[in-house]
Amino acid sequence: MTSLPQPNYSAYFGKGELDIHTLERLDYVVDEQRIWLRTLHEADGSSLCDEGYVAFRRRPDGGTRIAVLACVYFPMPRLLVATHLQSG
Repeated sequence: MTSLPQPNYSAYFGKGELDIHTLERLDYVVDEQRIWLRTLHEADGSSLCDEGYVAFRRRPDGGTRIAVLACVYFPMPRLLVATHLQSG
């Protein structure tokens, strides 16, 4: 899968497209569907952690409960680290 640079400030600093190898899994059980995503490899090493899931569960009242669990960590570009503009 090829996607735009993430996070958005990466594009401003001239980062190109990401080359990402991901593993996706869909789980279907009674009253719940879950979409899993795990990044196996990023050629440019731009992400230290990029995985998680989105779950849709039917509630007893007929509504839908949506749960998101994610681990996404992009290291700061060197220019931002050098200027001490990173958030604490």
